[in-house]
Amino acid sequence: MITAQAVGRGLMTQEGYDRLRRELERLTTSTRWDVAERLRVARRDGGNPAENGELMDALDEQALLEQRISRLQERLASARVVAAAVDGTAGIGTRVRLRSRTAGIVEYELVGVGEADAGRGRISVDSPVGTAIAGRRAGETVEVETPRRMRRLKLLTVEPAEIGASLLRAA
Repeated sequence: MITAQAVGRGLMTQEGYDRLRRELERLTTSTRWDVAERLRVARRDGGNPAENGELMDALDEQALLEQRISRLQERLASARVVAAAVDGTAGIGTRVRLRSRTAGIVEYELVGVGEADAGRGRISVDSPVGTAIAGRRAGETVEVETPRRMRRLKLLTVEPAEIGASLLRAA
């Protein structure tokens, strides 16, 4: 396992890696079987395949499924799971609390590029905010160029995400 300060493509948290593995497992078993069954049913109708809308839809669905499976396999093959830093620096796998003049106090989990979900408070280390705070410690202030304006953020806390998540659940 490499540390959260490492930079590069394919970095992700253990949670992100496990989520992709579960998705791949589901797609290559039950979902693939369901699509194959749809194809069998659609082919029973016979006739001209170009005039069989159900068959064409099932073939399109199969192509999209296989494309998604291929992408997941590639991502997992090149993935490098990153352990959250325990030295107090922000990076993949850490939860940070920030204060800005306009937004007040916000909390984010820093994750790899493919794991970002702003609605769940998960931002990529490659995002403007993630890049600005990566490697920084609690108490430091950074300036971040965002699409709208320059923002000044103060890091209030930096901790491994597992600790922050367990504290949130306990509250």
